[in-house]
Amino acid sequence: PRASLHAVVRPLLTDPSVGSAQVEVVNRIVKDALPSTSHAALLNVLLRKREDGEGEGDADGVGHAEVAVLLALLQAKPPLSPSQLRDIVEGLHVTVREEATMASNLKFSNLVLALVSKYGKELASCGAALRLTSLAETITT
Repeated sequence: PRASLHAVVRPLLTDPSVGSAQVEVVNRIVKDALPSTSHAALLNVLLRKREDGEGEGDADGVGHAEVAVLLALLQAKPPLSPSQLRDIVEGLHVTVREEATMASNLKFSNLVLALVSKYGKELASCGAALRLTSLAETITT
């Protein structure tokens, strides 16, 4: 599955012409066919991190299609490491900074809500809660 994530999913989600039908197909694959052992690899692909755990620099922001898939992934509540949680929060900050309209996007807001509701305790213990709080304040203003 890792090779297909890089060869198919990442290029599809980063294509600006991708439509809601393609995103729905990827979401169905995540929910129904992707083994839970591959959720971390998908997360790394969505955040543009390399498989060996070393990032290509800081976390990148995510686009509209990636937000939808990331939301589906987080709703399954896969086990995430503290570094993955910090990468998600940082990626969301980068997204809002790079694309201000994302702060008013309903799916983006639902993604932040899912992150808080599913991983609240883990976020607090890894030190990302304060950063997520500032992100929530950005969304609500």
